[in-house]
Amino acid sequence: MIIEKLQDKSSFTESEKCIADYILKNKNQVQQLTAKELAKETLTSKSSIVRFCKKLGVSGFQELKKHIYTEIVLEVKETKNHKLLMIDNKSTYSDYLQSVDFLYQFVVNRMHGQLNHNVMKRIMNRLNKMERIDFYSSGLGHSIGEATAHKYSALGIESMAYSSINEAFWVTNKNNQKTAAFVISLSGKNPSVIHIAKSLKRYGIYVIGIAGHSSKEMKEHCDEVVPMIEGKIPTGMEHMAIVLSSNYILDLIFTSLYAQRYDRQIELYKKVNQVFDK
Repeated sequence: MIIEKLQDKSSFTESEKCIADYILKNKNQVQQLTAKELAKETLTSKSSIVRFCKKLGVSGFQELKKHIYTEIVLEVKETKNHKLLMIDNKSTYSDYLQSVDFLYQFVVNRMHGQLNHNVMKRIMNRLNKMERIDFYSSGLGHSIGEATAHKYSALGIESMAYSSINEAFWVTNKNNQKTAAFVISLSGKNPSVIHIAKSLKRYGIYVIGIAGHSSKEMKEHCDEVVPMIEGKIPTGMEHMAIVLSSNYILDLIFTSLYAQRYDRQIELYKKVNQVFDK
């Protein structure tokens, strides 16, 4: 989320901190400003504003304003609807339905605003050239990988889920440049997952990290990192929200791969139907 990035400030220069502070204190008023006017208010320059926007993962000041406005609106809606997630021993079936419906919409809205869409497009373009896409994780992350590998296999892509790396295979494999791997860490700090990412990248494999928290190690050893849902999550729903956000990322990529392989998929379905018709 853009507002959370503005609040973090850990990677900002002093002038960028000034810009972030001004925006956070004047979120509504900023909607009426131009980049040149914001530069004047923060004693910076228009080019500094543009560079700052790109650092936040958006193309320019207009897109930044759209993200901020969307997040303000979502925050108001989430506050109003938070009572829907207040489940207790007196809750009814109707309450369950409302809570789950709200959680799904909450995660989708949050992820749509949080994702760096330029990063997602780069990943999609690279994966379209791959013949093999594997998943590495442990525990819940491994289960997510297994389910996704099954879906990707339906597109004719060789895909498996692993909890460890077979380095002897990758040393001798001659098709590493056509292989991609997702490494999934709910904490972003799982040492075994980070070791796997480091090893895979060393063998020339395109590595995408999906992490629960921003991690310097994951960023260092992955070609791209996509964060799971960030920010405040309704109490008691954290586990579900993490799984839903991971599936959202992977299903968005699956949809891209399906679209890019559409003609091949149609031919595949025709062949399968011909077999069943015999």
